[in-house]
Amino acid sequence: MVHEAANTEEATRLIEHTQDLDLILLDIDLPGTDGLSAMPMLRKLAPDVPLIILSGSESVQNVKAALDMGAVGYIPKSCNSHEMLSAMRLVLQGGISIPARLLGKLKSSDVAVDESLQNVEQQGVLTKRQIEVL
Repeated sequence: MVHEAANTEEATRLIEHTQDLDLILLDIDLPGTDGLSAMPMLRKLAPDVPLIILSGSESVQNVKAALDMGAVGYIPKSCNSHEMLSAMRLVLQGGISIPARLLGKLKSSDVAVDESLQNVEQQGVLTKRQIEVL
């Protein structure tokens, strides 16, 4: 079943009252509180539910921030539907999904990427081996 929330307040209520969430797909550009600002609260409410950021932005800063806060995926809105579905399937199977073109941008700042991935590992979302493969 797919649930939809128009803003972070609705998302919070939905997460509080839904027991069987498999995935949270969170848009950065939300009315009121933006998605990145809402992430810590949503992670606290559903710490074991994988969270993917959906965004019109392909900025390195947003990708790093999302990873630092526990996102296991980042889908730019420029992706086609096949890429989006593949990303969601990968995350549901326990992987991390970041499009290759964004990883290329992140590669220029390897230290920051390594720190972001270590944060994901420390939160228990991925194993050490999964981080190495990524």
